[in-house]
Amino acid sequence: MLVQNNPQQAIIHYQQVVKTQPQALDAYYNLAEIYTKQNKYLEAIECYQQVLRLNPNNLKAWLELGELLIKLKQWHSAALACQQGLKLDSQQWKLYHYLGIALLHQQKYSLAIEVYAQCLKINSQEVDCYHNLGISLIAEQRWNEAIACYQQIAKYEPDNVEVYRKMGEAAMQAEQWSTASEAWSRAIEICDSDSWLHHHLGMTFLHLERWQEASKALKKSIDINPSFPWSYYHLGDALTKQQRWQESIEAYRYFLAQEANPYAYERLGDNLLKQIQLFTPAGKSIQEEACQCYYRAIEEDPDYLQPYYKLMELRPYDPEIAFMLAETYAKQEEWSTAVIFYQMGLQLKSDFPEIHFELGIVLEQLGQFDYAIAHYEKAIALNPEESKYSSYLKHAENK
Repeated sequence: MLVQNNPQQAIIHYQQVVKTQPQALDAYYNLAEIYTKQNKYLEAIECYQQVLRLNPNNLKAWLELGELLIKLKQWHSAALACQQGLKLDSQQWKLYHYLGIALLHQQKYSLAIEVYAQCLKINSQEVDCYHNLGISLIAEQRWNEAIACYQQIAKYEPDNVEVYRKMGEAAMQAEQWSTASEAWSRAIEICDSDSWLHHHLGMTFLHLERWQEASKALKKSIDINPSFPWSYYHLGDALTKQQRWQESIEAYRYFLAQEANPYAYERLGDNLLKQIQLFTPAGKSIQEEACQCYYRAIEEDPDYLQPYYKLMELRPYDPEIAFMLAETYAKQEEWSTAVIFYQMGLQLKSDFPEIHFELGIVLEQLGQFDYAIAHYEKAIALNPEESKYSSYLKHAENK
Protein backbone atom coordinates (compact mmCIF):
# COMPACT_ATOMS: atom_id res chain seq x y z
CA MET A 1 0.00 0.00 0.00
CA LEU A 2 2.86 2.34 0.77
CA VAL A 3 4.21 1.93 -2.75
CA GLN A 4 0.83 2.50 -4.38
CA ASN A 5 -0.14 5.51 -2.29
CA ASN A 6 3.20 7.27 -2.07
CA PRO A 7 6.08 5.75 -4.10
CA GLN A 8 8.48 8.52 -3.06
CA GLN A 9 7.82 7.80 0.60
CA ALA A 10 8.33 4.11 -0.14
CA ILE A 11 11.74 4.86 -1.67
CA ILE A 12 12.77 6.77 1.46
CA HIS A 13 11.53 3.89 3.61
CA TYR A 14 13.42 1.19 1.71
CA GLN A 15 16.57 3.32 1.55
CA GLN A 16 16.52 3.56 5.31
CA VAL A 17 16.00 -0.20 5.57
CA VAL A 18 19.03 -1.06 3.41
CA LYS A 19 21.11 1.55 5.23
CA THR A 20 20.50 -0.16 8.56
CA GLN A 21 20.19 -3.70 7.13
CA PRO A 22 22.63 -4.06 4.20
CA GLN A 23 21.56 -7.68 3.73
CA ALA A 24 17.87 -6.84 3.31
CA LEU A 25 17.44 -8.40 -0.12
CA ASP A 26 13.68 -7.77 -0.36
CA ALA A 27 14.18 -4.06 0.26
CA TYR A 28 16.62 -3.79 -2.64
CA TYR A 29 14.19 -5.76 -4.82
CA ASN A 30 11.29 -3.49 -3.91
CA LEU A 31 13.41 -0.41 -4.59
CA ALA A 32 14.32 -1.79 -7.99
CA GLU A 33 10.66 -2.32 -8.89
CA ILE A 34 9.72 1.22 -7.86
CA TYR A 35 12.61 2.74 -9.81
CA THR A 36 11.64 0.70 -12.88
CA LYS A 37 8.05 2.00 -12.73
CA GLN A 38 9.44 5.54 -12.54
CA ASN A 39 11.71 4.84 -15.56
CA LYS A 40 14.78 5.37 -13.36
CA TYR A 41 16.55 2.47 -14.99
CA LEU A 42 20.09 3.14 -13.79
CA GLU A 43 18.96 3.25 -10.17
CA ALA A 44 16.91 0.07 -10.71
CA ILE A 45 19.90 -1.69 -12.24
CA GLU A 46 22.05 -0.83 -9.20
CA CYS A 47 19.42 -2.35 -6.94
CA TYR A 48 19.10 -5.55 -8.97
CA GLN A 49 22.88 -5.86 -9.02
CA GLN A 50 22.86 -5.59 -5.21
CA VAL A 51 20.16 -8.29 -5.07
CA LEU A 52 22.36 -10.55 -7.16
CA ARG A 53 25.41 -9.89 -5.02
CA LEU A 54 23.37 -11.09 -2.08
CA ASN A 55 21.79 -13.97 -3.99
CA PRO A 56 23.36 -14.89 -7.35
CA ASN A 57 20.70 -17.58 -7.83
CA ASN A 58 17.79 -15.13 -7.99
CA LEU A 59 16.47 -15.95 -11.46
CA LYS A 60 13.86 -13.19 -11.52
CA ALA A 61 16.52 -10.57 -10.77
CA TRP A 62 18.63 -11.76 -13.72
CA LEU A 63 15.55 -11.57 -15.92
CA GLU A 64 14.63 -8.05 -14.79
CA LEU A 65 18.25 -6.90 -15.05
CA GLY A 66 18.53 -8.24 -18.59
CA GLU A 67 15.35 -6.44 -19.63
CA LEU A 68 16.52 -3.12 -18.17
CA LEU A 69 19.91 -3.38 -19.87
CA ILE A 70 18.09 -3.99 -23.17
CA LYS A 71 16.06 -0.82 -22.61
CA LEU A 72 19.31 1.10 -22.07
CA LYS A 73 20.83 -0.52 -25.18
CA GLN A 74 23.69 -1.95 -23.16
CA TRP A 75 23.78 -4.99 -25.41
CA HIS A 76 26.92 -6.71 -24.15
CA SER A 77 25.97 -6.42 -20.48
CA ALA A 78 22.42 -7.54 -21.29
CA ALA A 79 23.73 -10.65 -23.03
CA LEU A 80 25.88 -11.53 -20.03
CA ALA A 81 22.94 -11.10 -17.64
CA CYS A 82 20.69 -13.33 -19.77
CA GLN A 83 23.37 -15.99 -20.05
CA GLN A 84 23.75 -16.02 -16.26
CA GLY A 85 20.00 -16.42 -15.87
CA LEU A 86 19.90 -19.29 -18.36
CA LYS A 87 22.50 -21.16 -16.32
CA LEU A 88 19.88 -21.23 -13.57
CA ASP A 89 16.94 -22.17 -15.81
CA SER A 90 17.46 -23.14 -19.44
CA GLN A 91 13.69 -23.16 -20.08
CA GLN A 92 13.12 -19.44 -19.53
CA TRP A 93 11.99 -18.30 -22.97
CA LYS A 94 12.08 -14.59 -22.04
CA LEU A 95 15.79 -14.86 -21.25
CA TYR A 96 16.37 -16.36 -24.70
CA HIS A 97 14.30 -13.56 -26.20
CA TYR A 98 16.29 -10.82 -24.47
CA LEU A 99 19.57 -12.58 -25.26
CA GLY A 100 18.52 -12.75 -28.91
CA ILE A 101 17.78 -9.01 -28.95
CA ALA A 102 21.22 -8.27 -27.47
CA LEU A 103 22.97 -10.50 -30.01
CA LEU A 104 20.96 -9.05 -32.88
CA HIS A 105 22.03 -5.52 -32.00
CA GLN A 106 25.63 -6.64 -31.76
CA GLN A 107 25.23 -8.05 -35.29
CA LYS A 108 25.95 -11.55 -34.03
CA TYR A 109 23.29 -12.91 -36.32
CA SER A 110 24.32 -16.55 -36.41
CA LEU A 111 24.24 -16.78 -32.62
CA ALA A 112 20.93 -14.89 -32.52
CA ILE A 113 19.43 -17.48 -34.88
CA GLU A 114 20.46 -20.31 -32.56
CA VAL A 115 19.06 -18.49 -29.54
CA TYR A 116 15.71 -17.71 -31.17
CA ALA A 117 15.38 -21.29 -32.42
CA GLN A 118 15.73 -22.45 -28.83
CA CYS A 119 13.33 -19.78 -27.62
CA LEU A 120 10.64 -20.85 -30.07
CA LYS A 121 11.00 -24.49 -29.06
CA ILE A 122 9.90 -23.41 -25.59
CA ASN A 123 7.29 -20.83 -26.68
CA SER A 124 6.22 -21.21 -30.30
CA GLN A 125 3.54 -18.51 -29.97
CA GLU A 126 5.84 -15.52 -29.36
CA VAL A 127 5.59 -13.50 -32.57
CA ASP A 128 8.28 -10.97 -31.63
CA CYS A 129 10.77 -13.84 -31.55
CA TYR A 130 9.80 -14.81 -35.09
CA HIS A 131 10.29 -11.21 -36.23
CA ASN A 132 13.79 -11.02 -34.78
CA LEU A 133 14.61 -14.46 -36.12
CA GLY A 134 13.54 -13.31 -39.58
CA ILE A 135 15.78 -10.24 -39.39
CA SER A 136 18.74 -12.43 -38.39
CA LEU A 137 18.08 -14.97 -41.14
CA ILE A 138 17.96 -12.22 -43.76
CA ALA A 139 21.19 -10.72 -42.42
CA GLU A 140 22.83 -14.15 -42.81
CA GLN A 141 21.29 -14.54 -46.29
CA ARG A 142 19.52 -17.73 -45.27
CA TRP A 143 16.69 -16.96 -47.64
CA ASN A 144 14.67 -20.19 -47.57
CA GLU A 145 14.59 -20.22 -43.78
CA ALA A 146 13.63 -16.54 -43.78
CA ILE A 147 10.71 -17.30 -46.12
CA ALA A 148 9.49 -20.04 -43.78
CA CYS A 149 9.84 -17.70 -40.81
CA TYR A 150 7.75 -14.94 -42.38
CA GLN A 151 5.16 -17.47 -43.53
CA GLN A 152 4.83 -18.45 -39.88
CA ILE A 153 4.48 -14.81 -38.81
CA ALA A 154 1.76 -14.31 -41.44
CA LYS A 155 -0.39 -16.86 -39.60
CA TYR A 156 -0.40 -14.54 -36.57
CA GLU A 157 -0.34 -11.22 -38.45
CA PRO A 158 -2.22 -11.79 -41.73
CA ASP A 159 -2.72 -8.07 -42.34
CA ASN A 160 0.85 -6.90 -41.66
CA VAL A 161 2.16 -5.59 -44.98
CA GLU A 162 5.77 -5.58 -43.75
CA VAL A 163 5.64 -9.33 -43.21
CA TYR A 164 4.76 -9.92 -46.86
CA ARG A 165 7.30 -7.33 -47.98
CA LYS A 166 10.12 -9.17 -46.24
CA MET A 167 8.79 -12.51 -47.40
CA GLY A 168 8.77 -11.24 -50.99
CA GLU A 169 12.30 -9.85 -50.72
CA ALA A 170 13.62 -13.13 -49.32
CA ALA A 171 11.80 -15.13 -51.99
CA MET A 172 13.31 -12.98 -54.74
CA GLN A 173 16.78 -13.51 -53.31
CA ALA A 174 16.09 -17.26 -53.24
CA GLU A 175 14.72 -17.03 -56.81
CA GLN A 176 11.45 -18.54 -55.63
CA TRP A 177 9.44 -16.44 -58.02
CA SER A 178 6.02 -18.00 -57.45
CA THR A 179 6.35 -17.53 -53.70
CA ALA A 180 7.52 -13.96 -54.30
CA SER A 181 4.55 -13.16 -56.54
CA GLU A 182 2.14 -14.48 -53.91
CA ALA A 183 3.84 -12.38 -51.20
CA TRP A 184 3.81 -9.17 -53.25
CA SER A 185 0.22 -9.74 -54.35
CA ARG A 186 -0.91 -10.20 -50.74
CA ALA A 187 1.03 -7.09 -49.69
CA ILE A 188 -0.74 -5.10 -52.42
CA GLU A 189 -4.13 -6.36 -51.20
CA ILE A 190 -3.27 -4.79 -47.84
CA CYS A 191 -1.65 -1.60 -49.19
CA ASP A 192 -2.41 -0.80 -52.82
CA SER A 193 -0.82 2.67 -52.68
CA ASP A 194 2.82 1.57 -52.26
CA SER A 195 4.64 1.87 -55.59
CA TRP A 196 7.52 -0.27 -54.35
CA LEU A 197 5.20 -3.27 -53.90
CA HIS A 198 3.90 -2.97 -57.47
CA HIS A 199 7.44 -2.54 -58.77
CA HIS A 200 8.61 -5.74 -57.11
CA LEU A 201 5.55 -7.62 -58.27
CA GLY A 202 6.36 -6.50 -61.81
CA MET A 203 9.98 -7.65 -61.40
CA THR A 204 8.75 -11.02 -60.17
CA PHE A 205 6.40 -11.42 -63.14
CA LEU A 206 9.34 -10.67 -65.46
CA HIS A 207 11.24 -13.61 -64.00
CA LEU A 208 8.12 -15.75 -64.41
CA GLU A 209 7.88 -14.58 -68.05
CA ARG A 210 4.38 -13.30 -67.43
CA TRP A 211 4.93 -10.26 -69.59
CA GLN A 212 1.46 -8.71 -69.63
CA GLU A 213 1.09 -8.96 -65.86
CA ALA A 214 4.57 -7.48 -65.45
CA SER A 215 3.58 -4.53 -67.66
CA LYS A 216 0.41 -3.95 -65.66
CA ALA A 217 2.23 -4.02 -62.30
CA LEU A 218 5.03 -1.73 -63.47
CA LYS A 219 2.59 0.77 -64.99
CA LYS A 220 0.77 0.85 -61.65
CA SER A 221 4.09 1.53 -59.91
CA ILE A 222 4.71 4.43 -62.30
CA ASP A 223 1.19 5.81 -61.78
CA ILE A 224 1.87 5.99 -58.04
CA ASN A 225 5.47 7.22 -58.28
CA PRO A 226 6.39 8.62 -61.71
CA SER A 227 9.84 9.69 -60.50
CA PHE A 228 11.28 6.20 -59.92
CA PRO A 229 13.31 5.44 -63.07
CA TRP A 230 13.72 1.69 -62.72
CA SER A 231 10.02 0.99 -63.15
CA TYR A 232 10.31 2.53 -66.64
CA TYR A 233 13.41 0.44 -67.37
CA HIS A 234 11.76 -2.86 -66.47
CA LEU A 235 8.51 -1.80 -68.14
CA GLY A 236 10.60 -1.38 -71.29
CA ASP A 237 11.82 -4.96 -70.86
CA ALA A 238 8.28 -6.31 -70.41
CA LEU A 239 6.99 -4.43 -73.45
CA THR A 240 9.96 -5.59 -75.53
CA LYS A 241 9.06 -9.21 -74.78
CA GLN A 242 5.58 -8.46 -76.16
CA GLN A 243 7.10 -6.81 -79.26
CA ARG A 244 5.40 -3.56 -78.38
CA TRP A 245 8.33 -1.62 -79.78
CA GLN A 246 7.09 1.95 -79.68
CA GLU A 247 5.83 1.67 -76.10
CA SER A 248 9.09 0.07 -75.00
CA ILE A 249 11.06 2.86 -76.70
CA GLU A 250 9.07 5.45 -74.78
CA ALA A 251 9.68 3.58 -71.52
CA TYR A 252 13.46 3.42 -72.07
CA ARG A 253 13.50 7.10 -73.01
CA TYR A 254 11.69 8.02 -69.80
CA PHE A 255 14.27 6.00 -67.88
CA LEU A 256 17.24 7.56 -69.66
CA ALA A 257 15.89 11.04 -69.07
CA GLN A 258 16.41 10.36 -65.36
CA GLU A 259 19.42 8.04 -65.28
CA ALA A 260 22.20 7.13 -67.72
CA ASN A 261 22.69 3.39 -68.10
CA PRO A 262 24.59 1.40 -70.77
CA TYR A 263 22.05 -1.42 -70.95
CA ALA A 264 19.12 0.97 -71.35
CA TYR A 265 20.91 2.76 -74.19
CA GLU A 266 21.63 -0.57 -75.84
CA ARG A 267 18.04 -1.76 -75.52
CA LEU A 268 16.71 1.54 -76.82
CA GLY A 269 19.02 1.18 -79.83
CA ASP A 270 17.88 -2.41 -80.40
CA ASN A 271 14.19 -1.48 -80.32
CA LEU A 272 14.66 1.52 -82.58
CA LEU A 273 16.09 -0.85 -85.18
CA LYS A 274 13.01 -3.08 -84.88
CA GLN A 275 10.98 -0.25 -86.42
CA ILE A 276 13.38 0.63 -89.19
CA GLN A 277 12.27 0.80 -92.81
CA LEU A 278 15.36 0.33 -94.94
CA PHE A 279 16.33 2.75 -97.68
CA THR A 280 14.00 5.52 -96.50
CA PRO A 281 14.97 8.89 -94.99
CA ALA A 282 13.12 7.94 -91.80
CA GLY A 283 14.96 4.62 -91.73
CA LYS A 284 18.34 6.34 -92.01
CA SER A 285 17.40 8.74 -89.21
CA ILE A 286 16.36 5.89 -86.93
CA GLN A 287 19.53 3.99 -87.73
CA GLU A 288 21.62 7.03 -86.83
CA GLU A 289 19.76 7.42 -83.54
CA ALA A 290 20.39 3.73 -82.78
CA CYS A 291 24.10 4.25 -83.46
CA GLN A 292 24.15 7.17 -81.04
CA CYS A 293 22.51 4.95 -78.42
CA TYR A 294 25.29 2.38 -78.80
CA TYR A 295 27.92 5.10 -78.57
CA ARG A 296 26.31 6.34 -75.34
CA ALA A 297 26.27 2.80 -73.98
CA ILE A 298 30.02 2.59 -74.64
CA GLU A 299 30.60 5.93 -72.92
CA GLU A 300 28.76 4.71 -69.83
CA ASP A 301 30.60 1.37 -69.71
CA PRO A 302 33.60 1.03 -72.04
CA ASP A 303 34.17 -2.57 -70.89
CA TYR A 304 30.73 -3.74 -72.04
CA LEU A 305 31.39 -5.27 -75.45
CA GLN A 306 28.00 -5.82 -77.07
CA PRO A 307 27.43 -2.19 -78.21
CA TYR A 308 30.73 -2.24 -80.14
CA TYR A 309 29.64 -5.25 -82.17
CA LYS A 310 26.23 -3.73 -82.84
CA LEU A 311 27.89 -0.55 -84.06
CA MET A 312 30.14 -2.58 -86.36
CA GLU A 313 27.07 -4.21 -87.90
CA LEU A 314 25.61 -0.79 -88.65
CA ARG A 315 28.92 0.81 -89.70
CA PRO A 316 31.11 -1.99 -91.04
CA TYR A 317 33.48 0.40 -92.82
CA ASP A 318 34.18 2.70 -89.88
CA PRO A 319 37.74 2.03 -88.65
CA GLU A 320 37.18 4.00 -85.45
CA ILE A 321 34.80 1.35 -84.13
CA ALA A 322 37.31 -1.43 -84.75
CA PHE A 323 40.00 0.62 -83.00
CA MET A 324 37.73 1.29 -80.01
CA LEU A 325 37.00 -2.41 -79.67
CA ALA A 326 40.69 -3.28 -80.03
CA GLU A 327 41.61 -0.82 -77.27
CA THR A 328 38.97 -2.32 -75.00
CA TYR A 329 40.29 -5.84 -75.51
CA ALA A 330 43.83 -4.56 -74.90
CA LYS A 331 42.76 -3.03 -71.57
CA GLN A 332 41.29 -6.41 -70.65
CA GLU A 333 44.61 -8.05 -71.66
CA GLU A 334 42.88 -10.05 -74.37
CA TRP A 335 45.93 -9.51 -76.56
CA SER A 336 45.19 -11.87 -79.47
CA THR A 337 41.65 -10.55 -79.88
CA ALA A 338 42.92 -6.98 -79.68
CA VAL A 339 45.36 -7.69 -82.55
CA ILE A 340 42.50 -8.91 -84.75
CA PHE A 341 40.54 -5.67 -84.36
CA TYR A 342 43.59 -3.41 -84.69
CA GLN A 343 44.41 -5.13 -87.97
CA MET A 344 40.78 -4.92 -89.08
CA GLY A 345 40.77 -1.18 -88.48
CA LEU A 346 44.11 -0.67 -90.24
CA GLN A 347 42.78 -2.50 -93.30
CA LEU A 348 40.10 0.18 -93.49
CA LYS A 349 42.43 3.08 -92.75
CA SER A 350 46.16 2.51 -92.46
CA ASP A 351 47.45 6.05 -91.74
CA PHE A 352 46.72 6.15 -87.99
CA PRO A 353 50.11 6.46 -86.26
CA GLU A 354 48.67 6.01 -82.76
CA ILE A 355 46.96 2.78 -83.80
CA HIS A 356 50.19 1.37 -85.22
CA PHE A 357 51.84 2.33 -81.94
CA GLU A 358 49.16 0.67 -79.80
CA LEU A 359 49.27 -2.45 -81.96
CA GLY A 360 53.03 -2.55 -81.47
CA ILE A 361 52.57 -2.58 -77.69
CA VAL A 362 50.07 -5.45 -77.92
CA LEU A 363 52.36 -7.45 -80.20
CA GLU A 364 55.16 -7.04 -77.66
CA GLN A 365 52.87 -8.56 -75.04
CA LEU A 366 52.52 -11.57 -77.36
CA GLY A 367 56.29 -11.78 -77.81
CA GLN A 368 56.05 -10.85 -81.51
CA PHE A 369 58.86 -8.30 -81.44
CA ASP A 370 59.59 -8.20 -85.18
CA TYR A 371 55.98 -7.33 -85.94
CA ALA A 372 55.94 -4.82 -83.08
CA ILE A 373 59.05 -3.11 -84.48
CA ALA A 374 57.44 -2.88 -87.91
CA HIS A 375 54.40 -1.09 -86.49
CA TYR A 376 56.53 1.26 -84.37
CA GLU A 377 58.45 2.16 -87.53
CA LYS A 378 55.18 2.77 -89.37
CA ALA A 379 53.99 5.05 -86.55
CA ILE A 380 57.27 7.02 -86.72
CA ALA A 381 56.98 7.35 -90.50
CA LEU A 382 53.47 8.78 -90.12
CA ASN A 383 54.38 11.09 -87.22
CA PRO A 384 58.15 11.47 -86.75
CA GLU A 385 57.74 14.22 -84.12
CA GLU A 386 56.22 11.91 -81.51
CA SER A 387 59.12 10.91 -79.24
CA LYS A 388 57.39 8.00 -77.49
CA TYR A 389 57.29 6.04 -80.76
CA SER A 390 61.08 6.09 -81.02
CA SER A 391 61.45 5.24 -77.35
CA TYR A 392 59.29 2.13 -77.67
CA LEU A 393 61.05 1.16 -80.89
CA LYS A 394 64.46 1.21 -79.17
CA HIS A 395 63.06 -0.80 -76.29
CA ALA A 396 61.70 -3.47 -78.66
CA GLU A 397 64.91 -3.63 -80.67
CA ASN A 398 66.90 -4.33 -77.49
CA LYS A 399 64.83 -7.37 -76.60
